[in-house]
Amino acid sequence: MSVIELTVRSHDRIGELARITEPLARAKVNIRGIAIVDRGDDSQVRLILDNFVKGRQVLADSGFQCTSAEVLAVEIENAPGELNRLAKCLADAQINIKYTYPLHDRTPLCVLVIGVTEQELDPAIQSLEKQGFSFLLEHGPE
Repeated sequence: MSVIELTVRSHDRIGELARITEPLARAKVNIRGIAIVDRGDDSQVRLILDNFVKGRQVLADSGFQCTSAEVLAVEIENAPGELNRLAKCLADAQINIKYTYPLHDRTPLCVLVIGVTEQELDPAIQSLEKQGFSFLLEHGPE
């Protein structure tokens, strides 16, 4: 249903992504999805990790400010019109999509991470399930 997304606040400068990913690589934490949002002098790096608890600890120990949130990880066909079908489903349920980005995968399915407000999480899951969407995995807050 949902996965935990880790958001790292960072500076917008050369080498910053390498500084963030180095401790994760050393700890053998795999990055399954990433989105970087430029905010002028700083950035937000949104990560879906194969081991959230370990990744959060490694980054905190390396001095990074991290927050976490439950997000949806919805499987959709990698075909024209599928994103529109998903967007319409949530719009019909009066749920705002705050952001989205894909997870890395090599199957005929595409997995989209979808950020909604905490209050909209359960209604979004219910609306998407009613329309036949499936989710990557079930993973509640830690």
